[in-house]
Amino acid sequence: MRRAARGGIVVASALLALVGVAAAQTASTPIVTDRPSFTSAPTVVGPGVVQIETGLTAERDTPGRNTATRFSAPNTLVRLGMSTRVELRVETEGWISSASGRPGRDAVSSASDTALALEYQFTSAERRGLDLAVIAGSTVPTGGSASSGNADPFVRLVWNRPVGAAASLGGTFNWSAPSADSHRVRALDASLVAGHPLWGAWSAFWEGVVQHRDLDADAATWLANAGLQRALGPDLQLDAWAGRGLNEVATDWRFGAGVSWRFRR
Repeated sequence: MRRAARGGIVVASALLALVGVAAAQTASTPIVTDRPSFTSAPTVVGPGVVQIETGLTAERDTPGRNTATRFSAPNTLVRLGMSTRVELRVETEGWISSASGRPGRDAVSSASDTALALEYQFTSAERRGLDLAVIAGSTVPTGGSASSGNADPFVRLVWNRPVGAAASLGGTFNWSAPSADSHRVRALDASLVAGHPLWGAWSAFWEGVVQHRDLDADAATWLANAGLQRALGPDLQLDAWAGRGLNEVATDWRFGAGVSWRFRR
């Protein structure tokens, strides 16, 4: 628990420091976020920009006669623009609380690990008709009982392509090597997401996700996600989303909501 507390203090201090150096002047192009979809943004925030994306997630699963719940907050991603092609990313789920059976039974609460990564954008839709980026990094064992206890590497290939005047189609392919039960496994995830405007400042997305948490032992899980986004000017966004498992090994329901904002240093 001491290690978890120290990790939480370090993450909180880093977030406050980044906010503290951010000035009121902001970028003029509309904000582009990872939230609320599973698929990461294939564009970097740009030099001198600090973007903070945060929210909460609730999950409910009913395997057999049991009920399992999981809640995490604040799910936080800090994106620091280093150049026109590179950004530094710091991500954490925050505090995780999970329980199984009747409410309060087998409940576990813990700080999560922290992920550190760099994103490099290869191409942009303005020049090549396609946004394409790679995100590479590792988790850092800052959490408590929810921690893997190891540094777990990951690589994501992310893309997005405009479709028509305002819609888009994108996706991601993720490789990671998480630690589980004192040994390391190989995991693969992939997604396909479509986004489009609704009315005014509202937009929506529809997403399909397949996750293979252990290529040698576990079956793939299939998920469907959908959500709404509401822009409040070019630098602030609200979101809400819901996800549904499509096969027996997937979580039944997932819900979330959050807010994202950006500053220019």
